[in-house]
Formats: sequence, structure tokens, C-alpha cells
Amino acid sequence: MRFAVLRVSAGLAAVVCCSIIAAPSVATSPSGTLTAHVIVSGLPDVPPGLVFSGVGPFGLVFDKHHRLLYTDAVNQGFYAFPDSGSTSPTPLSTGSVQTGLTWAKHGELFAARFQAGDIVQIDPTSGALIRELVPPGTYPCVSNLATDPRSGDLFFGQTFSGSACAGPPTITRIEHPTSAHPTFVTFSSTPGTHTSDIVFAPDGTMYAAEQGPDIACAARITRSSPPTVTNLACIPNFGIFAGIDTIAISARPNQTPSLLVAGPDGNIYEIDQTTTPPTVTAVVAGGTRTDGMIVGPDRCLYATQSTSIEKLTNTDGSCSFVALRFPGQGRIG
Repeated sequence: MRFAVLRVSAGLAAVVCCSIIAAPSVATSPSGTLTAHVIVSGLPDVPPGLVFSGVGPFGLVFDKHHRLLYTDAVNQGFYAFPDSGSTSPTPLSTGSVQTGLTWAKHGELFAARFQAGDIVQIDPTSGALIRELVPPGTYPCVSNLATDPRSGDLFFGQTFSGSACAGPPTITRIEHPTSAHPTFVTFSSTPGTHTSDIVFAPDGTMYAAEQGPDIACAARITRSSPPTVTNLACIPNFGIFAGIDTIAISARPNQTPSLLVAGPDGNIYEIDQTTTPPTVTAVVAGGTRTDGMIVGPDRCLYATQSTSIEKLTNTDGSCSFVALRFPGQGRIG
């Protein structure tokens, strides 16, 4: 399904600390400055009638060769394609990754397995399992992984989807993830709030998609002890999924980064932190669901749909987002 794309701010309200942002109406004809292009199609998704209906591709990252790496949550397939994409995707391997992907500082690739409940290291060429960092079942419901560019430690949260998957309301830090014996420590614990996705700015600032029973927020989280959470913008929760499931970043070197958030309603919002309160702009409406986003090395935004991945460009085909570039990570994205 193609996105209907718009760039409007009318009717949106962005207030720090848990104000509701009204979701925009689905556009019937694109009239904004972005254009969506399907670059990967034909991916599997969870069929209608099941708890996670519509969930498809996950865990987008780019490698140093500008290949797009991702997984499908249904078959735990690992895929690698040039950013030109594919109309007939075939996984390189299955079973070693299901949701989040992240690079360590020196080029190791780590993955989350939502159903298995563990974190693993995989071969970035084939997706083959290299090692399990913890026994299966230790950390259920992990849908995200992120690397701190300063320390090289990994961070993840656990989601809550009722009886389908009930993870604890914590963010966990993996210290020394590339060592023979990584250390897992609780970074934060906020009863009633679950973390569905995490991203870091180049300076190490953490941003997260936080889920509550009635509202979901894009938040900035300090590295203090205990951490301080500042909600930048929030939208209503609905059903078993929060209104924000994934968060991406446009780095804007030497400036406060802009954020992009999305969820199961098919809308993507851009959050400009340079204003007080942050300005929230609807940049996409009318898609299916979005479980993963990333700004690519070509400065375009890549976003998952239930059975496809789309690239968002300016109407002239150029792109103006800013990809992350972490020193020593051997990758962009």
C-alpha cells in the first residue's frame, strides 16, 4: 500500500509533558513536499485476526556498503539489499533475528528475538547466529536495540501487549556487549511505562518511544541516576499497541536533532526540538503500520509497512534528512 503524503501542522497540538496530539486525517491525494517510493515489496506479515495482525518488517539498519539490512517478524528472516530494493525478497537466513538490529562500535551486529526472549550476535553478511548473549526467555518482548555512540553499550526496552507479551517496564543496558561476558543492568524502571524503541543522538542523548495505558510519547531521557524523562510530544494509545511504536532521528550536526515517530495508524510525525514547545508536523498519513524507520546514507527516510518498505524523498527526488554517523561504528544509519 502506498503512503499518502502530506506536510502540514494545522490541527496538531504539541505540548511538553503528555499533551495529546490529534492524529491528522488520512490524505486522499498527496499535496505536500514528500513522495513515497516502494523499494521492497512482497514481505510477509501477520495475517488478520491474530494479536499482532499487520506486523511485518522490522529492525532497519544500513551497513558501510549502504546495504539495507532488516528482518521480517513473521518468519524471523534476515534480509540484505542495496537501497534500490527488491520486488522479490528472499531471506538470507531465518531464526536468528526477529525485531531490533543494531551495530556495535566496531562493526559487530546484534539482534533481538521477540518471541525467543533474548539478545544475540549475528553475522552481518548472512544473518547466521554467532552467539546468544543470554539464555532464551531472559528478556521477553524486546522489539528494539540501540547503541550508545559514546560508551558502545547496548540499550533496549520491553513492550507490553497484554496476554500476548508482557514485558517489564524497564530499559536495560548491556555493558561491554562484545566481550565474552556482557553485563546486563537495569538502566531505568518506570511502572506503567514501556519502551518500544530507542535511538541515540551523536552526542549520546537518548530518545525513546514510550508506551502507557492511554498515551504514547516521544521522550528525551537523561543519563543521570536516576534518569530524567522529558516527554516531547504524545499521541493517544489504542488497542494493544501504543500510538508510537518506533522513533528515528535526523542528526543535524551540532544542532538539536529532529525526531520522527510512527506507529500502527500509518502516520509519521516529525518533531522539531528547536521550538518551545516542540513543533510536531505530520509528514505522512494513510499508510498501513510502521514498526521501523531510519534515515539512510542518501539522506532519505526509510519506513516499514506491513508487507513493504518505502523510501520518502522530496518531490524532486532529493532528500534532506541527516543520517547518523557514529565514529568507529563502520556504518551509516
